[in-house]
Amino acid sequence: MSATRDGEVTETLRQSGRRTPFGSTRALVIAMSVLAGAVCGLAPSSVPALRVVFALPLVFVLPGYALLEAVYPPRTLGWVGRLIVIVALSLACSVLGGLALNLTGPGLTRVVWAAFLATTAVVGEVIAWVRWRDFAEDDARTRR
Repeated sequence: MSATRDGEVTETLRQSGRRTPFGSTRALVIAMSVLAGAVCGLAPSSVPALRVVFALPLVFVLPGYALLEAVYPPRTLGWVGRLIVIVALSLACSVLGGLALNLTGPGLTRVVWAAFLATTAVVGEVIAWVRWRDFAEDDARTRR
């Protein structure tokens, strides 16, 4: 999307009165990503259930949610569309990341994979915050 198109989308969203949750949602996704990455990468092999519980959102939800927030304007997709795109982006990130990590020096290990997925989610949320913060600032100014 071009900068002009981003400005048009932001203006349309502001005029329609739709808001996007900023702050707490991003902090929650970042915290969950870091926690899940740490547990999946560093938990001992004697507790596989704990690793599975934290690996499921790390593989199927968190990277896709962060990338969706970074790529799509706030509130432009319905909940079904968002769910499909979140899972699709997460799986694409996992598959392509796994292929790329397999070519690196450390190879495809549990620690490297967990760190990659957690980092992808955190970077995606930071990009989303930078990209859409103007909308949040404009929205806050119009409400005063």
